[in-house]
Amino acid sequence: MATWSIAPLHIEDLDEFVQCQFLAFVGNPLHDVVYPTQPASAEKHRKAINEGSKLQADNEIIYLKAVDIRSGNIVGGIKCCYYVGEDVLTSSPYAAGITDVEAKATDNDQYCCYVVNEFLGKRASDIKGQHARKFIAKDRKHGWIIDILFVHPEYSRRGIGRELVARTCSMADRRGLKAIVEASPAGKRTYELCGYQSKEVVTIPPKQWTDKPVQLYYWMEREPLRQVRR
Repeated sequence: MATWSIAPLHIEDLDEFVQCQFLAFVGNPLHDVVYPTQPASAEKHRKAINEGSKLQADNEIIYLKAVDIRSGNIVGGIKCCYYVGEDVLTSSPYAAGITDVEAKATDNDQYCCYVVNEFLGKRASDIKGQHARKFIAKDRKHGWIIDILFVHPEYSRRGIGRELVARTCSMADRRGLKAIVEASPAGKRTYELCGYQSKEVVTIPPKQWTDKPVQLYYWMEREPLRQVRR
């Protein structure tokens, strides 16, 4: 019997949500670049999520939390967004938000911005659009993307990550939406168990930052199990 449950994230959960996320991603090369572990960055990240969570009411961004039934603590979480399958936007408030909120907390702003721009550039070019935000009309939502998935390290290998992904798969299926995720090597198997297929191994070379690692992730896609006429 599971000792944890899945529920929607609330505003008052944000601090704990971010703390758990940072614990889960210790040592992840991409996360360490975009979300450095300094407390100042965690606070700025919390504020950014706070702003984004306001869109949950319109179902444009979905946050779920996994909670330990005994302690009530958050032990995992997931964030999903709609994306648009047409009309490449010339500017990206989402990209600007990351560089403004996160990059300034690092000692190497240029490297952080380079990695973020490469990451989001790949996302934008492949889905021919950006995250559906408040400037996107609801009738133009064409897909689903997992933006964040994490499990507290003390709760790994209990099926929490798989259940979080499965819940969002059900949401996408009900809407007939294709889903996309950029999976880390550690997370790839979890997505495969939920029907995602790896389409490409993506690398971001360090270029002039020769002391930095090659960033690597898997571009994965999942077709909906039930098509819905839109």
